[in-house]
Amino acid sequence: MRNLKEYPITKAEIIEYLESYAKRIMTEGRIGDMRPTYLKEAAEHVRRSTAQLSDIGTVQDSTGV
Repeated sequence: MRNLKEYPITKAEIIEYLESYAKRIMTEGRIGDMRPTYLKEAAEHVRRSTAQLSDIGTVQDSTGV
């Protein structure tokens, strides 16, 4: 299991996941399925984004300490 505090998810990993998932859906051959298009568009937005990644996926201390 990956410790996300020490090894956070990278932008490259997000892009790779979105693109590979889009390719996998395309192999299903469903006519009119927009999911691959949405995923490719999302990957492009992530690629061009200058926003910093959050610490998403990590456990937050609810005490605020």
